[in-house]
Amino acid sequence: MTLLFLSVAPLLLVGQTFRGQSEVSVSYGFRSFQEVSNGEFGLGDEDSYVTEDYSTGNLFLTYRYYLSNRLAIGLTAGRVHFNTSFHESQGSYAVESSASSFDYTTIAPEVLFNYVNTRYVRLYTLLGTGYSIVSEKTTEYFGFGQPAINSSVTHTPINVYYSPIGLSIGGQVSGFLELGIGYKGFVNAGLSYRLPYYDPATGQQYRNRKSKKHLQKVERKGPHERDIPSVD
Repeated sequence: MTLLFLSVAPLLLVGQTFRGQSEVSVSYGFRSFQEVSNGEFGLGDEDSYVTEDYSTGNLFLTYRYYLSNRLAIGLTAGRVHFNTSFHESQGSYAVESSASSFDYTTIAPEVLFNYVNTRYVRLYTLLGTGYSIVSEKTTEYFGFGQPAINSSVTHTPINVYYSPIGLSIGGQVSGFLELGIGYKGFVNAGLSYRLPYYDPATGQQYRNRKSKKHLQKVERKGPHERDIPSVD
């Protein structure tokens, strides 16, 4: 669905980002660093191993404000839930000795910089650093009819996301794809919407950079020269 949207996004309203503009986005990320470190790359050897049994994926909502045409700051919030199992070798086969569930709720400030900021395409890098509230529950299983032992712990580690390359295609509504590492996953994709900008001095609404320049040009003309229709 994301690839389909990226193919048709240029048909939508287009324009560069500019100073004073705000943007909101929703995204879904695949395989965050936390999932990998507690799953496939967690504890294990040739006789015991950890697997990830279930994951909701990394769901995030983000707000950004552009300080310039290229630089934006923002705040993101999101969550991921996943389950893992630890298997130990017993003779010729492995049995599940414990199961864990993890809930990560992350809030982080982010900084975005556009390498390329053209009418149709933006290439950017993104860095975010914040905290996660982590709820971890573990059940240990024992053989020979012994009862299982349940335990839980909550902690708030620092969490980071870095995407060296992100691609956004479209205008007021855009589709984007990021490759990175951290709380949003190794691959993160979603949709963004740039809010209309209202000039604090004139009250004029600018949908994109082109209409902003157009209206500023009109304002510089005398009243007798303004024979131009208004722009949203």
